[in-house]
Amino acid sequence: MGLTVKGTSTELTSTTQFKTATAVHLMNTHTAAREVILRNEADDGAVGTIRVPSNGQVVVNLFIGQGLRCGSTGVFGTHVASGDTV
Repeated sequence: MGLTVKGTSTELTSTTQFKTATAVHLMNTHTAAREVILRNEADDGAVGTIRVPSNGQVVVNLFIGQGLRCGSTGVFGTHVASGDTV
């Protein structure tokens, strides 16, 4: 199954991003794993964390309003789905 790219690759920061996406492709460009924080819809708390392996990739499914942050550099996200389509 292929993914449709709906945005440009964006480096995750300490500011919550991708709040309008239902799926985000994450890519870690470092040789060490990086932790990505999943934020709730109100953006006032963390729902959980995801460790993206070194030089690895993962697709994360979200509810509209949730978002992603990363305190470390080198994790990039690309919006790949909105609503029910991937």
